[in-house]
Amino acid sequence: MIRYHIARTRIDAPAGKAPEEAWILTNDQNEIIRISALAERWFGYRNADLKDKPLKMMMASSMDCPQPLQADIPDRKPAAVTFRNAEGNFFTGMLSQERLHDLPSEAPVPAVEAAPAKPAPLTDVFAQMKGLGGWQLNLKTQQVQMSEGASDIFDLPVNSQPSAEHMLYFFSDRQQRLSAMVRRALDKGVAFELEVPIITQTQESRWVRVNGQPQLKDGKVTGLSGTILDITPFRQQSEESSYLTECLISILEGSQDLIIALDNAYNVIYCNQAYIEEFKTLFGLPIKRGDHLPGLLKKHTNERLIYMRLWERAFEKESFNVEMPLAQQEGELPVWRIQFTRINGRHGDCMGAALIAKRLSDDANPQETFNYLARHDPLTGLFNRKEFTNRLNRCIEQAHQRHSEHSFLYMDLDNYQSINESYGDKFGDQLLKQLGLMIRGKIRQRDALARIGGDAFGAILENCGGAEALKVAFTVRDTIAAYHTKPNANNVEVSVSIGLVPITADTLPTAGEDKSVADVLLEIGHNTCYAAKALGKSRVNCYQPKVENRANELTEYRRAIDLIQDILMDASQLCIDYQQIRPIHSAAWGDHFEILTRLEDTAAGRIQPEHFLPIAEKFDLATELDRKIIDTVFAWLAAHPQQAHRRKLCSINLTLSSLLDTKLSSFIENRLQHHKLPAELFCFEFDESAVTRDMYHSLEQFNRIKQLGCKLAVDKVGTAGSHFAYLNLLPASFIKISGQMISAIHKDKVAMILVESLHKIAEATGKQTIACDVENHTSLSTIRQMGLHFGQGMGIAPPKSLSTLLDG
Repeated sequence: MIRYHIARTRIDAPAGKAPEEAWILTNDQNEIIRISALAERWFGYRNADLKDKPLKMMMASSMDCPQPLQADIPDRKPAAVTFRNAEGNFFTGMLSQERLHDLPSEAPVPAVEAAPAKPAPLTDVFAQMKGLGGWQLNLKTQQVQMSEGASDIFDLPVNSQPSAEHMLYFFSDRQQRLSAMVRRALDKGVAFELEVPIITQTQESRWVRVNGQPQLKDGKVTGLSGTILDITPFRQQSEESSYLTECLISILEGSQDLIIALDNAYNVIYCNQAYIEEFKTLFGLPIKRGDHLPGLLKKHTNERLIYMRLWERAFEKESFNVEMPLAQQEGELPVWRIQFTRINGRHGDCMGAALIAKRLSDDANPQETFNYLARHDPLTGLFNRKEFTNRLNRCIEQAHQRHSEHSFLYMDLDNYQSINESYGDKFGDQLLKQLGLMIRGKIRQRDALARIGGDAFGAILENCGGAEALKVAFTVRDTIAAYHTKPNANNVEVSVSIGLVPITADTLPTAGEDKSVADVLLEIGHNTCYAAKALGKSRVNCYQPKVENRANELTEYRRAIDLIQDILMDASQLCIDYQQIRPIHSAAWGDHFEILTRLEDTAAGRIQPEHFLPIAEKFDLATELDRKIIDTVFAWLAAHPQQAHRRKLCSINLTLSSLLDTKLSSFIENRLQHHKLPAELFCFEFDESAVTRDMYHSLEQFNRIKQLGCKLAVDKVGTAGSHFAYLNLLPASFIKISGQMISAIHKDKVAMILVESLHKIAEATGKQTIACDVENHTSLSTIRQMGLHFGQGMGIAPPKSLSTLLDG
């Protein structure tokens, strides 16, 4: 029989304290017979769990630790060993062994069996744990044994054992409650826990959490023990927090400002008395905590829609302000400056939002009311034309001094006059308020928005130009186009035409004899917007300063515009050719080709893309034209399945407008399903200049199209003068190197180095290269030596009519 001794020094043990020692008794085969009480606590096993189990199950293996159990441990010579407890955690101890020769392996060991081991002293469990202690009630002597931590809580000497009656005095007015819980624990064997105040031996007030656990034997209570925890700091913090909460609520209730907070589900979590009274005045309804705000406003459609948009925006943004009446009703209502603030959780997640409204048009402050009305439109609450002009002048000054880039949107509602005449001024006014709020929700807080005419709005997008400003314009246009209202049960659709004017030092116009630069910009915005209206309404027209001074601009473009609009109605004048894209190093079975689009003009013949695509983009026709081309190509391929088995990949080049179109992927998916074509058959190409203009939106669009199963390509790479790190970000399958660089490689060393570098970048990022405009055998031979993957151009295959694909 072998008894193993385990000595362990705890990290939290006081200096100079001897190591704790436990033991394990085994037979000669190292099968466990019994372990000590301390070993039970260390390893988390009971004796019954370990009977006849091998000793090694309590040791770390060689795979767990470099110090496993040694095969032979000399008697009484300790060795460092790593142990594993029942929860799989490890600890290190000194292991030694002692062979018991006097007793047979089957005989009990007197040292173990003579009497139950004494329970470990409380100091083993609670040693040096400040604010936490253990206690034990001796039922025979009625004395309470306490650990050092428990003695400290009551300010009693260490190792003191007061009587149970004496201990009750420390619990002041809670004596009866504690006494009743103790009696119940002794009578019925029920554990207890409570939080109570105490008065210590030194007359100090504290809060403690006491729990007690009966000790049972044969169904009878033989003792009572438990823990005590000093919770004074937590209790004080809770009381202070409650006090501060009460003070804060008192302050909010006393405020004349309107205050309400909602959770993410639009449920009221707080509203002060001022808001309750104002809400009842406006809507005749009470409001209280727990109410669902959209449900309360169910019968007030306009207000519900407005508030839903504002609160939705509040959940997304940190903070923003609006100035408006609280309801859309007849008569003069006061105007409020309303601040929305998002409420964030501990981890930054949105928990809800709060609204604080301060009344502006207050009779008690006529000067403030005058100042407000001098800057704002009385109907919509937006800036008026005068204030908008002031802000426009500020942007013009910044463009001159800092060379910053801004944009100006001139927005005019389509058919507003006929809507107003059909449904009355009241409906027209409400429509203007609603649309003003919708536009406000689609631009940033710092951007100025004004009503600058009867049904015209203006917006200044600060430090926002190019593709980003164009995207904002499209968003506003699409938002208003999606809005429907039903006066007198009639469905009314609303649209807006937008003129976009850049504000930069290079593009600013000069002032006239009696006009400021801001006045000239407003005129340009008006003319640009009405040029959009002339093209069919619900359009975005971008002002081009370099060509805008041509008096005959619309006349020059009219034929192309008319032709594009005719094609959008009927694709019969759309000519579609294709050009093969072939591997350079070997022949490959199957057709990989790019779609080439031309317009057929009866007077001028075929019009090439470089002559009509810029016009389409300028007058907001490019997106619809791209969609018409996609649908036409899809329809042709679906209608001619004879050579479908040969079609490997069909590439379609799209414009910047389509790159910014968030609904493009949905349209492609819809058309693929309609024509029953596989997504992997198609590759969509975008020019490098368009992609690098706005990488964030380019990456979003590429990912959306890739998720459909289509491939993507970046065209004309090397012409935008951009660094090529962006190629690593885009999930494109192909890089199409510009024809200018391919044409120059055999005579320009720099071009050759650039092409070689692009090819290496492509291969490093998992993409394939396509050389464009390969015009002759010399260029083909050079790119073949460089290792490029594919080629396209007259030297490989000329463009052909799409119908020749049927020749197979």
